[in-house]
Amino acid sequence: MIEQAGIFGMELRTLRYFCAVARERHFTRAAQLCNVSQSALSHQIKKLEEELGCRLVERSSKRVELTVEGAIFFEHCRPAIDRIFEGVERLRQLSPEPRSLRIGVWGHFLLTEILPSSLLRLREGGFSQPIQVIEVSGIDLFAALDDSRIDFAIAGEVTPRRGFTLTPLYMEELALAVPLDDPLAPLETLPLTALNGRSLGALTKNYASRLALERALAEVDVHPCFVAELNSPETLRDFANRAQLPIVAPIQGFRDLPEVKTVRLVSPTPSRPMMLITREGTEFTAPALELIKTMREIWDAFGPSANETAA
Repeated sequence: MIEQAGIFGMELRTLRYFCAVARERHFTRAAQLCNVSQSALSHQIKKLEEELGCRLVERSSKRVELTVEGAIFFEHCRPAIDRIFEGVERLRQLSPEPRSLRIGVWGHFLLTEILPSSLLRLREGGFSQPIQVIEVSGIDLFAALDDSRIDFAIAGEVTPRRGFTLTPLYMEELALAVPLDDPLAPLETLPLTALNGRSLGALTKNYASRLALERALAEVDVHPCFVAELNSPETLRDFANRAQLPIVAPIQGFRDLPEVKTVRLVSPTPSRPMMLITREGTEFTAPALELIKTMREIWDAFGPSANETAA
């Protein structure tokens, strides 16, 4: 029998940790989702099992499975946790002060003109909703959504996770950024096959844009020589502005650099989706929908005419 003192002693964060483990079926991913170390999360789960007097999860080297007791507890615990966060959100909405629309962004999206131009257009049209733009890492992105620190996130391709919804915002092309005195600079388009054997710079392979490039190259059996691989969009942008070396990168990140010309890659065009990421069941507010609509319109205006905006 579970003592009432044990129930009252439970912490909300411990229940959230358990729900993350139950959803992910993996301690490492659950720890990343909750933005804590794996050892701290494991300790809290053991503490919860002691408080409840039963085993909740079966641990193995490859996967975590819920016990019968764990499945029953998760069935009742998850709706309760969700309702608590919904209550917090409801209180925020009732605040007399207008609550900011909080947008988490990751990667090179901060370097593009999409969000600044969208906000400028909205302000000119009388949009008065306060907006916070918060830079989040890939690991912290899901935790920030789960903790309601942000309303939604904008990022490139990410691995889907239980409890979250990924919606395409638009399809982003990769292009070749070359110095103005490069022989390729006068061109508007370049077949991807022309990159075969050419020395290039790009992001490292842990970036979705690089993986999109690799898929397109494999499709036509093209093998460039990547002589410079940069580990951040900011570093790549700075490198492209100073180095005498063609760079393959998302097209919007380089159009405003004075010493660089962007050349579209075609046949095929490397591309990847930019995604809106939300907690499962999230309903966009009217200001959020207006911002999303405007970002898609801005992309249509900035992007190549052949590029289709995601529905």
